[in-house]
Amino acid sequence: MGLCGTSFFSRGRLLFVIRPLGAWISTIGGNYRPATRWLFGWFGVRGVGSIYYLSYAFGHGLKDTLGEQIAWITYITIVLSVILHGTSTTPLMNSYNKYISSRRKKVKSTANIDQS
Repeated sequence: MGLCGTSFFSRGRLLFVIRPLGAWISTIGGNYRPATRWLFGWFGVRGVGSIYYLSYAFGHGLKDTLGEQIAWITYITIVLSVILHGTSTTPLMNSYNKYISSRRKKVKSTANIDQS
């Protein structure tokens, strides 16, 4: 597998496993619904930070094959994030809003029953 192939594999793990799991763990104890916690992981911070850290690494001696591999991972990460997150934002947020609305209706109907 070449550098580009390794980058795609690495990025897949970062996008679909590591970042969502990290967001899930970091919100333990918070007052967030599970759906909200997964959205944090999916729409987490990316892009500018990746370029900053890549530049920092190059400025502090990263070079040769490892530097090229990390650069490919970074570039592919940004491109995939723009495509995946850009195309999934509207459908996911519409679904999330419907979910939240249905939960609010259930809470209101339960509150009305309790007041009767």
